[in-house]
Amino acid sequence: MFMFIDVPLIVSIIFCLYWINEYVTSIGFMLTKSDVIVKRGVWWRHRRTVPYNRITNIDIAQGPISRMFGLGAVAVQTAGYSAAGGTSRRAEANVFGIQNFDGVRETILDLLRARRPIAVEAGTEEPSDINLQILQELRKIREALSKD
Repeated sequence: MFMFIDVPLIVSIIFCLYWINEYVTSIGFMLTKSDVIVKRGVWWRHRRTVPYNRITNIDIAQGPISRMFGLGAVAVQTAGYSAAGGTSRRAEANVFGIQNFDGVRETILDLLRARRPIAVEAGTEEPSDINLQILQELRKIREALSKD
């Protein structure tokens, strides 16, 4: 009688241990020149690509168990991204179970600081002199006001 209970239990435990190991080894991330790429998944593989110019916040999370093992998670958030249908803010890309989470966060922040912000108006060259920029903006304002 115990054999009918023990065999499925042992098979379930072996399967879970195998799946956990496969899932943990499937988690990865890559920092390219323009994007953060995060991948994970055993059966359903997920790959998220987040361009640096969309990143607004980088959070670090570390629970009590992960703190015991010296692990943490880095959450990359972008403007306007949230859980579908909800008001809670959720990260667009998460990297779980990494040891050097502070270093990863700082590396991403350094890559963000090195990038030049994208201009609001596409196709226009920004003058290097601030006075020329102000003059161009004033001309645009004058044109907009004279149309009314």
